[in-house]
Amino acid sequence: MKYLRWLLCYPFSVALTLATWFLSPILALPIFVTVINGREWLIKPLRWFQTFDAPLDEGHFGGYFTTTSPYLYRMFWLVRNPAYGFGQYLFGINPAQKEVVIGSITKWDTGVDNWEYTDWGNAFNFRAQWFFTAKWFIRINIGWKAHAGFSRLMLTTHITPRKWNK
Repeated sequence: MKYLRWLLCYPFSVALTLATWFLSPILALPIFVTVINGREWLIKPLRWFQTFDAPLDEGHFGGYFTTTSPYLYRMFWLVRNPAYGFGQYLFGINPAQKEVVIGSITKWDTGVDNWEYTDWGNAFNFRAQWFFTAKWFIRINIGWKAHAGFSRLMLTTHITPRKWNK
């Protein structure tokens, strides 16, 4: 059932990701931004388009982007982490049991194939890095993922080809 639920959520997650990417130049405008405790967030009706665990300016203050333009670092953050609020609150799930983990990702981002499967009874997460050449690999993160400090699991749908740059 958990796999069917993920498959049913998947197209909606992809559509919301595409919508966030498309709308990011508009969402990043100052009119849609509010300041809370000195940090920038989308106004409440739009907040599900951004990350639930970090403000819009995290790309700048966290050192992810080198631009000094507030507009650009807000837009880049939305593109980097699209529709996370939807994944957490609309499609998220509270785990039914303590996690059971098979495999290991202790070699994550080391250039070595690795994988991990986590099961919470009513939710799962599969993460893997599979190298198909010395320089190219597929990064997979599907199912639901846990975030430190949050009990609810967030829907994740990442299947991304990447180039190894190390």
